[in-house]
Amino acid sequence: MERRNQNDMEKFWKDAMKFIDIYKQRGVQSEDLNHTNYWGTRQQLLAGKVIADHVDKSYGSLDPIFGILLCPVAGRAGPGDSGIVHNILFDDDGPLAYHSAAHDAFGYLITHHDVGPGYNYLGACGEVLDASRCMSGQISGLLFWKDVLKTDKTDYKYAVT
Repeated sequence: MERRNQNDMEKFWKDAMKFIDIYKQRGVQSEDLNHTNYWGTRQQLLAGKVIADHVDKSYGSLDPIFGILLCPVAGRAGPGDSGIVHNILFDDDGPLAYHSAAHDAFGYLITHHDVGPGYNYLGACGEVLDASRCMSGQISGLLFWKDVLKTDKTDYKYAVT
């Protein structure tokens, strides 16, 4: 395990203070996570990273742990801290996992902080529902991640050049 250097610790402390400001501004408690085996999972960190990167553009990225603390249930398949839906549908590192992380994180951001593209995080045309509705962006998101994950990394058509 890598140790953080002094600059990393200073940034983490600044991030902690910024998190407190953001949390207080939001004005509601974070949703409870009752599935304790989800804490610290790769899936939770993916969703936390998206939240931490976008919650305050003027500040910049926070450490992903603060994204997790803002929305501990983000990234679980199904609504909130769903157990049954998550257990049935979740595919660990498949298209649904990546989609759930992005979909929940961007949905959280639009709902609680009025930032980001919302649940329709790809801005797919033809979406019937507004991007602030949780069913928006489901099909386009799943199809996107299915395509990305089957693509050979050397022929990655979504790469930024």
